[in-house]
Amino acid sequence: MGSKTNFMKSNNQRGEWTTRDELVSRISDGLGWRDSRVLEAIELFSLGPRSNFLEPPPGMSPGDIYPWRFNRALPYLRRPLILRRGQSGPEILWGDRHLETARENLLSLCLTGRLKARSGAMRAFIGKRRNKQGKDFNDSVADTLRDSLKLPTKRRVRKIGKLRFDNLGDIDVLAADASRKHIIGLECKDLSVARTPHELLDEVTHLLYGDRKHRSVVAKHEDRIRWVREHMSEVLKFFEIPARTGWRVVSYIVVDEALITPHLLKCPIAVLSLEQLKKGLP
Repeated sequence: MGSKTNFMKSNNQRGEWTTRDELVSRISDGLGWRDSRVLEAIELFSLGPRSNFLEPPPGMSPGDIYPWRFNRALPYLRRPLILRRGQSGPEILWGDRHLETARENLLSLCLTGRLKARSGAMRAFIGKRRNKQGKDFNDSVADTLRDSLKLPTKRRVRKIGKLRFDNLGDIDVLAADASRKHIIGLECKDLSVARTPHELLDEVTHLLYGDRKHRSVVAKHEDRIRWVREHMSEVLKFFEIPARTGWRVVSYIVVDEALITPHLLKCPIAVLSLEQLKKGLP
């Protein structure tokens, strides 16, 4: 919805308010939607009076009403339509510039995978976006090792020769440094989805420490690195390197932006930003 569609012009042509019935009629005629669908959309993007401000509406959590929480379902930024009681029935108020800002914010949430989706179709879309972001970041890390550090590089390694990682997932990037006799295993994590302190804490906890129900990404990566150490001869053959002694396996976590957390809390694996990686491995 927006001023370009001319669905939201009031009788005074100021584009600031109209009756809900008129808005439903204009949108329904313009888009060919059923009135019930239009009403559902208006409800999704509108704020109205509540009998108790601190009591979340049905289907929402207390966090959705706390002003200090980011990415919640009830801020004015997410709901640019204001519903009020008028003399002739419900009325809708809006500001054109804020409506455009809300549209840009919603689009950003969808494309960055930060929207807390409710429908199966939107959850599937968000999942695909996050997977693509992760894959693109993995490729950036692999390209850096190959092009900047001139190392033979494999990406998304699920097996070595005919040997598969049994229930261990895959190694995001695997490289060989002949000058150091190092096999390098990298776990890549794009944290750009985590824009707020709370979101970043969740991501870092998942990455480095895990919780009572889930092992951390680092712990799972260490399992894969242990497997690589136990199959060193096959790994060297995988890189077409003659089997020799003196090779060792090293591992790193690579993130899109430098983190302060590993400097404050103990981390079993060195954490590098992509910019640090471009300058060379430690």
